[in-house]
Amino acid sequence: MASCHRGFFILGSEKGLFRGRTMGKLSGVCAVLLLQMWSVSAVAECRDRDAKAAGDALAKSYFRGNPTIFYPAKVFKRHWPSLHKEVASYVQIGNYKYSIFSLVDLECKARFIKRTRQND
Repeated sequence: MASCHRGFFILGSEKGLFRGRTMGKLSGVCAVLLLQMWSVSAVAECRDRDAKAAGDALAKSYFRGNPTIFYPAKVFKRHWPSLHKEVASYVQIGNYKYSIFSLVDLECKARFIKRTRQND
């Protein structure tokens, strides 16, 4: 049985075993605990080091011959709420230098975004 008395929402008997304000606090605490458990266990984010390695591997795969990394990769953005990371890799083949931008997902799989050639 539920009733309302002086701003309190009473659940149970008329004596008020559970009052609305207490239930609100309890549900808030439960929600916070559930969000913490979900964020730790369900979403395993790809670390920056792994994201850079995946971006470099993807960048090298687009060129024949012997491409080299002439500058360390950078993580530019972390996209919310998907937690994908935008990584820039810098590849040199011969006299040409390229910047390869990729999007790395939670499982460290890189996807091509764009390529730019430097010093043109």
